[in-house]
Amino acid sequence: GVPYLWGGMSPKGFDCSGLVRYVYKQAGLTVPRTSSELCAMDGQIPIEKLRPGDICARNGHAGIYIGNDIFIHASESSVGVVAEYLSSYNTVNRFTRYINAVGD
Repeated sequence: GVPYLWGGMSPKGFDCSGLVRYVYKQAGLTVPRTSSELCAMDGQIPIEKLRPGDICARNGHAGIYIGNDIFIHASESSVGVVAEYLSSYNTVNRFTRYINAVGD
């Protein structure tokens, strides 16, 4: 129910990387602010190794994997923050990087 807001980094409105940064900050972790910076992070893993809390990213978009083929992201202004099936999303807008930012 949270709206999309370009540059948004709070529950009043998020963009994709703002949502990722906010969620990680709540867990006491710091991650980069933009999707391109997220793509450059250490901790790259293959999609088969995704676990809840891992970051899904490509230049221009990012989200957080929550398990069972589902990830959350701030989609666009008409939709806001949503959960979607990763496999369905990847058929059209494939993520190119999967990152274990927690390091576990």
